Amino acid sequence: MVRYVMINCLCIVAFMSFGQVDSIPQKKLKVEVLFNVTDALGRGAGNSGSNSVLEDPIVIGAKFLSQYKAKALRFGMNFNIINGTDLSSGFIRTSTNQFYSLSLGVERRQELQNNLMYYYGADLQYYNDASKTNVDFFNGSSESLSVVRNGPGIAALLGFRWNITPRFALSTEASLALQVINNYRYLTDINGFKDVLEDKLETRLRPVMPGALFLTFEL
Repeated sequence: MVRYVMINCLCIVAFMSFGQVDSIPQKKLKVEVLFNVTDALGRGAGNSGSNSVLEDPIVIGAKFLSQYKAKALRFGMNFNIINGTDLSSGFIRTSTNQFYSLSLGVERRQELQNNLMYYYGADLQYYNDASKTNVDFFNGSSESLSVVRNGPGIAALLGFRWNITPRFALSTEASLALQVINNYRYLTDINGFKDVLEDKLETRLRPVMPGALFLTFEL
C-alpha cells in the first residue's frame, strides 16, 4: 500500500513540477537523457561500484525543460535483479534479489561562465529492496527467508555541470537525503506459516558527496 501511495504522490508532483517548468504553451521543450558513467570508469581502473539501492545514485535519468527557462523537471532510476541457485548434498537453495529506486524533482540552473553552470533543487525518492531465499531439503521439508526494505525519502541537492558541446555535458552533484525505511524480515515454512523476525521503521539522514559522474545527451 505504501508503494502505491508514493507512486501516486510522485505522479502528482510530476504534473505540478511540469507546469512550473514549462507553463507557457507553444514553446520548445528540451529533453536531456543522462547516464551514470562512474561505474564504467571504475571498472576500467580495476574497481567496481556498490550494489546498494539505498546508497548508489541513479543509473539513468532524464530532464525536461523549456529553452526559455532555467528550471528543469528531473527523473531518475536505479535497479538491479540478481538470481542464483546453490546445489548442495543435502539441499537446493535458490535466491532472488530485486531492488530499485525512483526519484522525481526539480532543479534551477545558473550560469557561472562559458560552458559552466551550477544547479540546485530537490528530489522526492522511493526505495524498494526485496530478497527471497528458498531452501528445499532432500527430506521433503523447506523454508523461505524474505527480506524487504522500502520507503520514501526527500533530498536537497547541489550540482555542477560542464557543457562539452551543445549536446553533450558532464555533471556531478551532492545531496542531503532524509529517508524513512521499513525493515521487514520473516521466515515461511512448508505449511505457509510466517514467523516475523523484524518489523522496524528506520529514519536516516544521509549526505552524499560528489562521487558520481553523469554524461548528459540532449535529444
